[in-house]
Amino acid sequence: MSYRGFLSWLLLVTIFGLLFYPAHANARSTGTIQTLVIMVDFNDVPFTYTPDSFQSLFFSCGTKSVVDYYYEVSYSQLNIGGR
Repeated sequence: MSYRGFLSWLLLVTIFGLLFYPAHANARSTGTIQTLVIMVDFNDVPFTYTPDSFQSLFFSCGTKSVVDYYYEVSYSQLNIGGR
């Protein structure tokens, strides 16, 4: 993964974390949460990843994706869905 690709991935993970970090008592920690992943492109470096690669990174089951992470740390209580 290139430096730019890493920064894009880090930005998306950060946004995802900010959206779902349980900062207040009403935050859901069980059930299914729908989320949105926004791909970011920079003018100085061409984008080399496809939307399908980010779909896999976030939402594929059994591939150490973001979905897998939240499912594991919630003791199988939280499912993440989205686009």
